[in-house]
Amino acid sequence: MINTDYIVLEDATMLADKDLVCSAGQPLVQDDTTGALKLAADGGPVVGLSKGDKNSYRDETFGEYGAYGSRKLTVIVMGRVTIGPSVYQDTDGGEVTVEVYDKTKTYKYMDKLYVKSGLITNDAGEGANTEIGYCVKPPTATDKEMALVLGKKL
Repeated sequence: MINTDYIVLEDATMLADKDLVCSAGQPLVQDDTTGALKLAADGGPVVGLSKGDKNSYRDETFGEYGAYGSRKLTVIVMGRVTIGPSVYQDTDGGEVTVEVYDKTKTYKYMDKLYVKSGLITNDAGEGANTEIGYCVKPPTATDKEMALVLGKKL
């Protein structure tokens, strides 16, 4: 889940890899060979956070944010956003939750944020990408949403 009700810079021209499976708020990188978007793992500069979904529950590369058949996905590249887990209904009526930040960590106001193992984290340890931004509203036990600013602190 991602909320972009704040001032953000987004890029709607980015081509999604044909095999990309992502949820809103997940960090993305560009493939070195094709330039297509793929999920950020460890290494490689993060280009931004997915604004939409491209998965078996919802595919917005063909909907509101992408031109039909274009395979383009809108990416938030800078600004303040609110992120949280994406929750989908499966065909059996159950729920599927996709995390976008490492929920095992404790976050504080102004923590530097990185990407490690495909999740946003405040752990700058081995395997973390370069700094992607900072936390301006940490998640809590009762409110799973985190507000962050993409980009370095001023």
